[in-house]
Amino acid sequence: MKKRVTIIMICLLICIGLGSFLAIGKIKSLDIQKNTYLESTQYEGISTFSSVDIDLTTMDLCIKKADENAISYRLYDSKKQSLIYSVENGILTIKEKVKDNNFKMYNVQDNQNTVILYTNIEWKFCFK
Repeated sequence: MKKRVTIIMICLLICIGLGSFLAIGKIKSLDIQKNTYLESTQYEGISTFSSVDIDLTTMDLCIKKADENAISYRLYDSKKQSLIYSVENGILTIKEKVKDNNFKMYNVQDNQNTVILYTNIEWKFCFK
């Protein structure tokens, strides 16, 4: 009986030790992640457009009323993602490219991963 209790206690201590080791590793990686983000652009004017084609995987979109058309954005981690935008034939195309599939799983907060579109167009939304 004492041998079983001893074996169970040893197994329990090993599990607690491994769990602590894994938790500390996770916390350290989160600290590193917090310090590696943020590439932002200034307010950049863009051509007039009448429709949009937006493909954002992890980024938020904020539309603000303005006197002119412009865009700015903030990338959480420029090593793992990029943003491409252009206006052709009156269509504004905004596409986010994610280089690391695991990046989609991160919980990004506090407007750290946002596209801001400034426009004088009255918006009527139709999501497809």
